[in-house]
Amino acid sequence: MINIMKRLIFIDTSEFKGANFNYSGPRLSTVSDRVAADHIEVGMPNLTKEEIIAGLDEATRKSKRAIANTRKEARVLKNLDNELSSALFAPFDREDIKGKLVSKLENYMAQIHVRELDYDGSDPGKIFELYFSQQAPFGEGKKKSEFPDAFALSILSEWGLSEEKTVLIASSDGDFKNGAKHFLNVEYVGNLQELLERIAYEFDELPTVAKTACKTLTNDIEQNVSEDFLNLGFVLNDQDGDVDDTRILNISLETHLLHVRALNEEETEAMFDLVATIDYEVDLSYGDQNTAIYDSEEGKLIYMETAYETVQQIDILQGELTITINTQDREVLEFSVDLYQKSDISVSSSEVDDWPYK
Repeated sequence: MINIMKRLIFIDTSEFKGANFNYSGPRLSTVSDRVAADHIEVGMPNLTKEEIIAGLDEATRKSKRAIANTRKEARVLKNLDNELSSALFAPFDREDIKGKLVSKLENYMAQIHVRELDYDGSDPGKIFELYFSQQAPFGEGKKKSEFPDAFALSILSEWGLSEEKTVLIASSDGDFKNGAKHFLNVEYVGNLQELLERIAYEFDELPTVAKTACKTLTNDIEQNVSEDFLNLGFVLNDQDGDVDDTRILNISLETHLLHVRALNEEETEAMFDLVATIDYEVDLSYGDQNTAIYDSEEGKLIYMETAYETVQQIDILQGELTITINTQDREVLEFSVDLYQKSDISVSSSEVDDWPYK
């Protein structure tokens, strides 16, 4: 462990979206733990907070549209008198839902003691210089939509200068990465997972041991993820048919260390953020559209023959990996994988369905 002073960090809007605004998830909850341990201080320009709230507004708008479409397709469930029916067809008050989500954001920001930074710490002259010279975060066409990023970088730069420290930036936005090069006292680290791994190396005991353990377990972790993935349901979404079999062709894992903590005198726990990219193929069977007849009395298509095909698909699943290590001999005691995907995987056929009656 490196003995280092508290770090200043900034979390971009893209990282809140990437975590699905889940403050109890491993990424954002680790931020909370690091703040409580006095390892980091989180700063946020006010405009970034407004951008996050705008993201919540957009997410609730899309959710309302998605639920409306689901209700249309699943309207037969309205006849059921159970919790599923009540929840699915309950009124969707978007403003009320947005208000509750914003309240959760406010509570989280209070929990991690966010230092709110205003426009007084920005340098408009520097920003417009970058804009007119088409330098990052601007570019060809000058990308006026990147003004919030430019102001955020300028404000963060001034914060770092005032604290005589470097502000570490977590963002999945490429413009932030390139734009940070033009400002002092800021350093683009990568996404939030990468920033948290860096913090783990700076403040935790045995981070190298944890990473080595993760590497040695690669085959076992892949096997675990594969089994969990194949145990999920697979649903054919664009045809009247079934998914008959699923086979994994390739799986690649990306892991980032979130924290290493002592459970007791003998055991140490390491938690990793896990992203699995799974390339797989599925065998499908469905009604052959070329042999379909529309039965006007029944109001449905009747397929005279069945079509069979195998299609290939790639899905990206997220989760968390926990490894328990013997503190003394550094041996792995156990590990577990928890994938966030719990619902069915949607699969599409290669057919183009333009039948007018379906």
